Amino acid sequence: MSRCKGKTKAGKRCKIEIDISPEGYCKYHHWQATDEDSKNKYMKYMKSDVWKVKRAIVLGVLGETCKLCGRYGNHIHHNTYDRLYHEDLLKDLTVLCSGCHRKYHKVRKK
Repeated sequence: MSRCKGKTKAGKRCKIEIDISPEGYCKYHHWQATDEDSKNKYMKYMKSDVWKVKRAIVLGVLGETCKLCGRYGNHIHHNTYDRLYHEDLLKDLTVLCSGCHRKYHKVRKK
């Protein structure tokens, strides 16, 4: 176990103890991982053969239908980043269309 590298609103270090994760952030501070190494690692993962296999499995099981609106969808969305790089395929990932995926992330950033 180690401490999250995130910061509270008051600028103090997060006190949440976590299992060692690739970024070193708890689920509440995951998006504070802004260093280039983390971004590069994530982008490399999204282009890897491992991710392509996981993506194919999810599409094969869930189909190419957006789980929000029912239209054609082939975007694989992370429901959670708690197990990033070690996803539970049918719990952590889902299928969305490009429009719903874009809207979801636009709303989440606000």
